Amino acid sequence: MRGVRNRVHVLGYREDVPEILAGSDCCVDASYAGLGITGALREALAVETAVIASDLAGNPELVIDGQTGLLFPPRDVMALTAAMLRMIDDRPLAEATARAGRKLVEAQFSMRAKLEATEALYRSLLADSST
Repeated sequence: MRGVRNRVHVLGYREDVPEILAGSDCCVDASYAGLGITGALREALAVETAVIASDLAGNPELVIDGQTGLLFPPRDVMALTAAMLRMIDDRPLAEATARAGRKLVEAQFSMRAKLEATEALYRSLLADSST
C-alpha cells in the first residue's frame, strides 16, 4: 500500500469530527476538480487547524495563500509536498494561518454571519419596496 499502511487510517462515519480536526496538525484538501467551498476546510479553520488546499473554485475564498493557509495547483504533487513540508517545518506559519483562518470563518462563514447577511438583505429589499 505504498508504504502508508501504518500512517493512514480510514475512520468511517464519525460524530466527533471537530475534535479530530482540532487534534490534527493540518487538514489537507487535495481535490483536483472544483467542488465549491468544502465543509472540511471550513470546519478545520473553525477549530483553528492549519489547512492546505488545491487552488480550485471555492477554496481561495477560505484559504488565502500564506494568510489563512496554503494553496497549491491541482494535481501538482511536488507543490503539495512542498506545502506540507512548509507547514510541518514552520510551526509559527501554521499557527498564524490557523488563527487567521478561524477569524475569517467567524466573520464570513459562521451561522451568525450568515444570519446577519440574510437580515441585511431582507432589510434592503424592504427598504427598496417602500420607496
